Amino acid sequence: MWCLTSYHQNCQTISNLKCPCFLFVGILMLSDNVINVICATYEAGHELEKTIKSIKGLKYDNLRVIVIDGGSKDCTKVVVEKHQDLVDVFVSERDNGISDAFNKGLKHTIPGYVYFIGAGDEFVDVNAFNTLTEFACFKTELLLCGKVNVVCVETNQVFHTVPRSSCFQKESLLKMMSLPHQGLLMSTVYFEKYGNFKENCTYAMDYELLLRASHEFPSVIVKDVIVANWMSGGVGANNTPGVLAEYYRIKKENKVASNGYLWFIYMKNLSAYYVRKYGKIIIGGRA
Repeated sequence: MWCLTSYHQNCQTISNLKCPCFLFVGILMLSDNVINVICATYEAGHELEKTIKSIKGLKYDNLRVIVIDGGSKDCTKVVVEKHQDLVDVFVSERDNGISDAFNKGLKHTIPGYVYFIGAGDEFVDVNAFNTLTEFACFKTELLLCGKVNVVCVETNQVFHTVPRSSCFQKESLLKMMSLPHQGLLMSTVYFEKYGNFKENCTYAMDYELLLRASHEFPSVIVKDVIVANWMSGGVGANNTPGVLAEYYRIKKENKVASNGYLWFIYMKNLSAYYVRKYGKIIIGGRA
């Protein structure tokens, strides 16, 4: 592991100042939040370089870039060394999956916001972080969310953009992960309050972390800015039943609703999946 630590200034609240000039400076300081960008990767050196170049294009000045690699044997280390002017922390060692990698990254964060990105994902709006953090402070605004393009890996075309609404309702978390992590800035205060990722989650560690706060959910600021392109086809892309089963389990563990209602949602989503899957097979066979 190597680490380069850059100077940063945490946001502070200026109060009891009557001069308009000082008040203006105070507002500016609220947007001076460090953003810790954590990228978990494994055997994806070329995809990682795409992501690093995308990070370099951002217009946000207060970034801390943390790359956690699972001990890749490909060109990952070469790519990171090539961009060591940007990467503050690089760890390359075996891990126990994405949750473990994210937690390793969290150990190297400094107070501010945290953003998680996968190798291959790219930013869309170079000013996205500026827009999200405008007039926000990580000490009080724990969750800031923009929008994400879901992109087909094979065709590179945008399927759709999420979330569709700029008005977040915590009840939406009952049915889906309605705050995509590729568009989400999470305050380090959130992790201090609710803990880190659970390593028994294979697909939905980010979802589980949000569900953990469901009974006293912090306010969410949603802004109409497209933050990143998320390449579909992640770890759960070919195992929808496994993903839905994990959704059901973590909802039960966090007691977000009655067991009966959670079972109903689980069976409804599972049935819809099989209808789509076998419907396509039947239609394809007839054609």
